[in-house]
Amino acid sequence: MCGRSPRTLVWMALAAVTVITAPVVSRPAWGRGPLGRPGTPTSAECMAARCAIAQEVTDRCPCDDAVPHRSHVKCVSRAVKELLAVHGLPKACKRSIVSCAARSTCGRPGAVACRIIRLAQTERCRVRKPVERCTVRGGAPDAGSCCASCPTTTTTTSTSTSTSTSTSTSTSTPTTLESSTTTTSTSSTTVTTLLPCGGVFPACLGSCPAGETCTAGAILEPCVCIPTGP
Repeated sequence: MCGRSPRTLVWMALAAVTVITAPVVSRPAWGRGPLGRPGTPTSAECMAARCAIAQEVTDRCPCDDAVPHRSHVKCVSRAVKELLAVHGLPKACKRSIVSCAARSTCGRPGAVACRIIRLAQTERCRVRKPVERCTVRGGAPDAGSCCASCPTTTTTTSTSTSTSTSTSTSTSTPTTLESSTTTTSTSSTTVTTLLPCGGVFPACLGSCPAGETCTAGAILEPCVCIPTGP
């Protein structure tokens, strides 16, 4: 402190007091981490939204007719934006849904979705061209998008046919009559696999156990399975 004027010492003291008493501004806890920002849909909710409009997007932007790839992605982007608004689904899911179109073989002749299973039984998927670039790495070539497939409905139909023959002989005249009857029965079994209950009310999607429904108690609350009976 030697050699400094009293005026300088006063200014130094005031600066120290200002630093000590300055308020500490903390960033919100949701700035980073797996939870994300409040109100941001989870990956499961966005997958449910994608599967809810998947067929409509396919009808508007067929993968087989996509030329070139960039045009297909633009078509999907426009369709997803409109359909999310029409069905009241989270608009924040648009980016992740459109990325599935970007990571697809649509509009890329000769390309495949190369799926490789890692040691931890996790799957890695990349679009590769030609197919040899996939098989040489031990991957399984597939068509379409690298994103997870949506639940599908499987219908199994079985048909059984039985034939019975009866013979009758007349005693008055030497005549033998034969008749044949054929019976055909068809049974059909439909198995539907659905996503678990999820989403944000009122856009609740997914399935629940028998006697429960996928809903929530108020607007913007997470959807859960709630018993329907008393």
